[in-house]
Amino acid sequence: MTIKYNRDQFFFSVFKSLDQSSSDSQIKEELTKYYSEGPFTPNIEVTPSYIKVSVDSALISKQESRYNKVVDLCEKGQYDKAKPVLDELIQEAPHISEYHRIKGQIAYDESRYEQALDSLIDALRWNPANTNALLMMGNLYVKGFNDTKTALEFYNEILTHEFNDVLTLNNIGAVLLQHNDNQGMKFIEQAYELDPKHPNTIYAIALFKFNQGELYKSFHACVELLAVVKNNSDFQKRAIKLILEIASQVNQSYKLKSLITGLIRKLELSGGKEIVRSEDSSINTAGKIEIAEYHNKEHHHIRVNSSYKNHEHLVMHELIHLDFIIQARKKKANKLFTSSIEKENIFLTDFSKELKSIEKHGIEPSRAKQFLKSLFQGMNLQAYNAPIDLFIELKLYNEYPALRPVQFASLYQLLGEGIQGVTNKQILKMAPKPIINASKIYNLVNAFQFRELYGLDLINYFKPSKNQIREAEEFYNEFKEYIDDKEAGEEYELVQNWAEDLNIHYYFTLKDENLQTKGSHPEEVISNIEKDPFGINSSNMEDETDMQKFLTYHGGDKINMAVAMYMVEAIRFFESMPQNNVKEIALEIAQIGMTGIDPNKKEYRVSLIPDKKFSGYHLLAYYYVSWAIAIPEMLSKLQMPFDKEYDLAKQFHNI
Repeated sequence: MTIKYNRDQFFFSVFKSLDQSSSDSQIKEELTKYYSEGPFTPNIEVTPSYIKVSVDSALISKQESRYNKVVDLCEKGQYDKAKPVLDELIQEAPHISEYHRIKGQIAYDESRYEQALDSLIDALRWNPANTNALLMMGNLYVKGFNDTKTALEFYNEILTHEFNDVLTLNNIGAVLLQHNDNQGMKFIEQAYELDPKHPNTIYAIALFKFNQGELYKSFHACVELLAVVKNNSDFQKRAIKLILEIASQVNQSYKLKSLITGLIRKLELSGGKEIVRSEDSSINTAGKIEIAEYHNKEHHHIRVNSSYKNHEHLVMHELIHLDFIIQARKKKANKLFTSSIEKENIFLTDFSKELKSIEKHGIEPSRAKQFLKSLFQGMNLQAYNAPIDLFIELKLYNEYPALRPVQFASLYQLLGEGIQGVTNKQILKMAPKPIINASKIYNLVNAFQFRELYGLDLINYFKPSKNQIREAEEFYNEFKEYIDDKEAGEEYELVQNWAEDLNIHYYFTLKDENLQTKGSHPEEVISNIEKDPFGINSSNMEDETDMQKFLTYHGGDKINMAVAMYMVEAIRFFESMPQNNVKEIALEIAQIGMTGIDPNKKEYRVSLIPDKKFSGYHLLAYYYVSWAIAIPEMLSKLQMPFDKEYDLAKQFHNI
């Protein structure tokens, strides 16, 4: 088939990439690209007055299907089946360069380097501009003959034909670098100039810098790569793997240790207290800081378990948190995050149905209850930790760039644990949905920051709903509003606000540090190890407030709040007492009650409880509870209208 064009405006209107100023070679190149079909290239004649394109359509129809079959067999590695068909094609049409190139490729893959060389030379004799053959020749001289000097002649020849082909430049550079020839970076850098977002190029730079010991340059290239590749792609996996190796080396470096030493000295001057650091393999975290004031010590103590990967990041994290506390104290804005047994009881009551559901899964009651308690602790950990962590990690990122590889690796690990926690099928079956929802949203907020800092998007791994993504985005945007002009202590506003939005603020209290409070201190909640050493069996003002919220929430309008609250106290008082002693007290209160008990009176006394003064409702509560425990069969005879109050008090106490 022959196609003839006049060299006029019509031709240039059909091939718009060309114009009257285009040279003969440019016209030939453009038409060759257009009319080529597989390995079959047209014959093009260009004159000042006309252009003639000749395509051997008979040859194409005769050989195209067999050529495609050869390509398919080669892609599957079935060379023994491909070679006879390929030999037939070469015999019929020896002038087609690509046939010889494929034959050379097969020989190269089978380590028959001399035969590969012969075939590739034939390919270039028929078409000196066959860039695939030129690339193969270069690879052959590098890998087969260990001759990079000759290889570079062929590689450079490619650039005269495809000087802006990024993939070719990458391939050349990679082959040379793999054979310890740093001239390969010239090709990689040229590819990067042409396309700074090409994954092959960026990864080649990252790997080269790593092998040269330039860890931070390698890390930055990996972060660049994460920003341009798709989730779960091969290049993403390679970048993460390389970063984790970089982090492992940086974590042990003197540079990082000196950063920590410098920060400790800065905080000692700022806070006026010594910071002692010690190795402690017994702690179940990488680092734990004990605030001096919370432990009645003269110094802060940071314990480090260096067996944990990326422990230096978590040590820095704890120190920055101490810095926040110091700065907030100077403004008298520091707050204590506390919890109590009453808060835990509210939590357990709120999810009593889930407790029964857990038991139905074959979990014994004590273990089921312990599971819920662990969720209570973990949820409080997140409620306190997640908002503050955003400020801490941003400060670490901005002010300590040398830490970034370790920060990346540490946060990546923590987010991975978070993903496991909120997607584990067994946990999802047993854990209350509101708690999973809150935990997922807190994790997503941290994932938003991780994506913004390092380009790695882990959000979909949490399997979030649209509403969860929307709420997490709102939280993260609220955090960003604080960044530019944040005052010391303002991080606590987000702790409270987000917990209220998630409806979990009933389970902890934020109080000004200068006010006396009972409950678990922040580090105790966060460590998830220690129990609240305060207020377990006492009745202080905060506990009464907690109790009142619980009773109001669960009791309804017809509950006598005062009696119900005092009944909780009475149950605690009597629970460890021998029943005979309870009975004696019950009978004494009954004698007092024979003349009537005035709810408004405040000075009742019971001789068997010498250290207490009772108001009227207070005594009525003890009256009812003591009989309910010691003389239950006679309780109805008292005709005291407090059955609902007692049921609610027991529910609160005996979860």
